[in-house]
Amino acid sequence: MFDNRDKNMKILEDKMSTSTKSSGNIMFTLFVFIALFIISLVVRGCNALVDYISEDNISTQTQTIVDFEKKLYDIEQKTKSISTKVETEISQMENYILPSLDTIREAKNTFESVSNEYDDLAIPDGLSDEREAIIKETKNAFRDAYKLKSTAMYWLEQYILDRQTESIVNYKESIDLANYFLTRGVTSIVDLEHKLGVDLSKTMYKGK
Repeated sequence: MFDNRDKNMKILEDKMSTSTKSSGNIMFTLFVFIALFIISLVVRGCNALVDYISEDNISTQTQTIVDFEKKLYDIEQKTKSISTKVETEISQMENYILPSLDTIREAKNTFESVSNEYDDLAIPDGLSDEREAIIKETKNAFRDAYKLKSTAMYWLEQYILDRQTESIVNYKESIDLANYFLTRGVTSIVDLEHKLGVDLSKTMYKGK
């Protein structure tokens, strides 16, 4: 009789042990599920935050680039008056009238000064490496363009003084190269603004 009771107790204990293990497994599974769910929410939240920060950073960089374009434009405007005078003087050469030396020398000095100003222009912080490289290329293109314009004025000045064909050839080569660099500079920054979704009709160079 005691043997049967012991056997029944043993069976009951085994069932309770099995039930406890089963309950433990269910609780563990539930805990893992809850933990994974919480982690997924956190990750999703972090990704959303990263996306927000990235979009905000792009917006900030876009404004920085637009502001930099304005600085390029403002510097170039310092040459507008003398450039108009030079164009008028050079157009008279078709009638065998040489340009005014004073005008050409003023242009030479103005273009040199503007080139130096471009050289001193600081590259803004906070840009990606790729965008910073494009900005540097743009700045250097403007700098080199006006350095070459100054050189062109030097050769035009020499031609007025010596009437040598070599001087006018050097003038033509310098001015052509200057225009190449100027076009390159404008194109670089306008293309960058276009990629960033800037309304080019509202920029300084207006998508030229």
